Amino acid sequence: MSTFFDSEEELRKIINKYINGKATKAEVKFIETYYSFLDAQESAEKALGDEELAQLEDRALNTIQSRIKTTRKAVKNLDWKKYTAAIVLLMGITAAAFHYLNTQKQLQVNPLVVYKGKLDVLPGEDAALLTLSTGETIALNENNRKKLLNDNRLSISSNAEGQLVYKVKAINAGSSDSYSFNTIETRKGNQIQLILSDGTKVWLNALSSLRFPEAFNGKTREVELQGEGYFEVEKDKVHPFIVKSSSLMSGNKQEVEVLGTHFNINSYDAAIRTTLAEGSVRVSNGNVSKVLAPSYQSSLTHNQIQVYPVNVEDEIDWKNGLFRFNNASLQSILLQLERWYNIDADMKNIPNKRFNGVISRKVNLSEVLNMLSLTGNIEFELTQDRKLYINQTR
Repeated sequence: MSTFFDSEEELRKIINKYINGKATKAEVKFIETYYSFLDAQESAEKALGDEELAQLEDRALNTIQSRIKTTRKAVKNLDWKKYTAAIVLLMGITAAAFHYLNTQKQLQVNPLVVYKGKLDVLPGEDAALLTLSTGETIALNENNRKKLLNDNRLSISSNAEGQLVYKVKAINAGSSDSYSFNTIETRKGNQIQLILSDGTKVWLNALSSLRFPEAFNGKTREVELQGEGYFEVEKDKVHPFIVKSSSLMSGNKQEVEVLGTHFNINSYDAAIRTTLAEGSVRVSNGNVSKVLAPSYQSSLTHNQIQVYPVNVEDEIDWKNGLFRFNNASLQSILLQLERWYNIDADMKNIPNKRFNGVISRKVNLSEVLNMLSLTGNIEFELTQDRKLYINQTR
């Protein structure tokens, strides 16, 4: 289950499902592992305000009370300590959920603006949500560049280049639980740069996540990627670096094994594409494996791996702040714009056109659309609900 929520209403639904015993395992885990009532109280009030928060708490308590009345008829020896604990827990859940909601609001990007009388969207920014193995969540954005965490186990901070630096304290590096995992996630309009505890650098594109151990203590250094990520792996011949990835669309799974190299993995679509910029990697799926040379890309589909030469810049310039289109279809471009500008493009009756060009990812959406309009004889219309419609002019 994704830990991002599209609206307060969706969050309320999850709370009510938990209260009514209808929540999924993932939803129960979310509710029960996030912040305590005292930790969340201030953020909860900021998220909705006292009156609305009180109304939701009253609803939760009323539900619990009705449960107790119903149960009292059937149970003679009622464990009141258990129900008291449940009331305290659910009070905490309400506030904790709104603490989480407030954290999400800190990550909201791509606001709608009006430019030259038309709706426009601002570009995305460096932002993500880091969930530690303890369940603690940390919102990372351009306004949060201070030391984020510094306890007896970990140090998390941002360096001068804006990269998130994750370190395990030397005293705990060998004793940290290798089965404890952290997860960093980006939503639409977000990307993030991360330096892992072994020195490996990772660029995470929009709508992506990376799951990594609290410390690399085993024979291998294993991480799990969904979406798109670019890796510059720190060399360590004794401990190979392994990236496991899967396609949510097709279910295809693969492993990339390296010792030290630079490569990109894209698993947004049904195919999983791995592009090698430097060094050497082995891409495998079950019993099938291929070794890539620089400037080659593997494509995993239907449990088959194909390898062919590519222009590496086309595949990795997103991490350098550029959209690079090389004979790119309009549909593939729109999918990129959806992820970066947090919009919803209408994919019906898209003109069969190809585009070439380079443009910064730091410009407003209108500038990218103007470039496409001038070269493709098409018009775009953006609505207040962030829908993008496409019309061919001639």
